[in-house]
Amino acid sequence: TAAKYALKDKIAFNVGGGFHHAFPDHGEGFCMINDVAVAIRRMQQDQSIRHAMTLDCDLHHGNGTAAIFASSRDVDLPAVFTISLHQENNYPAWKPPSSIDVNLPDGIGDDDYLELLNQALNSGLKQFDPELICYLAGADPYCEDQLGGLGLTLAGLKRRDALVFKEAYARGIPVMVTYAGGYARRTEDTITIHCNTVVAAREIFCAL
Repeated sequence: TAAKYALKDKIAFNVGGGFHHAFPDHGEGFCMINDVAVAIRRMQQDQSIRHAMTLDCDLHHGNGTAAIFASSRDVDLPAVFTISLHQENNYPAWKPPSSIDVNLPDGIGDDDYLELLNQALNSGLKQFDPELICYLAGADPYCEDQLGGLGLTLAGLKRRDALVFKEAYARGIPVMVTYAGGYARRTEDTITIHCNTVVAAREIFCAL
């Protein structure tokens, strides 16, 4: 449903989801079914889109998503381009290759993270022309996340979201957003990060 609304309204949110560790035949992590992959394949089956991109900014590598769509690079299936920015020294141990993987060092801060994100997204969009971006806006790169080891601030995470939305808006690419992980020591911080993603979307897609 979020994917359908994204095509109609240019941006839409599923206020859960982002279960990127699930494989076709089994679940992993906290993920039983890879909802983003299901959404993409359903939209392709319905011929609403042909090409999609996943931009996974959760703390953890999108191993299930990478594995699911690896076959689309080798056989005659509608193409899906996968990008994952993740802490290298963290779950999962086995990280099957995405189209672009950015293995982040422990403790990386706002500016370095945003530069690497900008490079990865622009590189992906030079190689691939998606009709939909599925953005996993994980809250767990936050410096106070209990399961993480990156150093992003609340302001940095909002800047991350704004960067993604500005690029998509400028290119006319619809965005479906899911929230993925977030395990801050203070629940209020996770809520703030997720709310800021909506605020950033509104500032870009409404104000512009």
